[in-house]
Amino acid sequence: MAIILLTIKIGFCAVDSMTGIELIERGVTKDSLALLAIPMTPLEILLPFFISKYTTGQKPLNVFARSHPFRLLLGIIMALFVYFTPSFQNYNKTFPWYYYTLAIIIFSIQQIFVYSMFVSQMAFFAQVSDPKIGGTYMTLLNTLTNLGSSWVSTAVLYSADFLTWKKCTLSDDKCRTPAEEKNCALLGGICRPYIDPYFIAVIISTIAGFIWLIWKYGTMMRLQNLPINSWKVQKNNQKKQELLSTDD
Repeated sequence: MAIILLTIKIGFCAVDSMTGIELIERGVTKDSLALLAIPMTPLEILLPFFISKYTTGQKPLNVFARSHPFRLLLGIIMALFVYFTPSFQNYNKTFPWYYYTLAIIIFSIQQIFVYSMFVSQMAFFAQVSDPKIGGTYMTLLNTLTNLGSSWVSTAVLYSADFLTWKKCTLSDDKCRTPAEEKNCALLGGICRPYIDPYFIAVIISTIAGFIWLIWKYGTMMRLQNLPINSWKVQKNNQKKQELLSTDD
């Protein structure tokens, strides 16, 4: 279970961590990105109510497993949206209204899958948590999930520098080291990336996400089908009594 929670976000780390940065680099202002969050607020409030109808019952992780591949595919669509963003830009460096409309639609669909997975996951945590220790059980599971989200985001952002290939604008010389960048600057050129690490990271993380789903799908279903008693915390004396009874 811990391995699943620590690697659960590996397929979405690039899209979740780098999309906003890439849009800003392509001319979308921070204020515009912040305004895009306003239409998302009512959706984020209403989605859990609708999704909870499908996560109640004995198998809440079914919604998670079904939403996972669609969210991975949506990551590719978002990468294409980022790629074509400069083509929407006007001569005065602004973007037309239909660009933001398209952005809201794409982000709204993403939120549907994000909340489907989140509500499904929380429903499973609530189902298996032992009431004897209150919220400690759920806190532990949520902590592992948050760690799984944090380390993959840190890893993909750290790897962005290694996935960036630059070359000098005045020549075809590569800018692999600070010394080569300095030589390019002395010539009056600028080292600009010709391969964007964002798209490489999205491709790698998406492939890793599908591999993860194939690898861990059976494990998730087995964990979901375990009896509730197997998730309960047993005291040492209870375990000893069970062992003694089996020996007799």
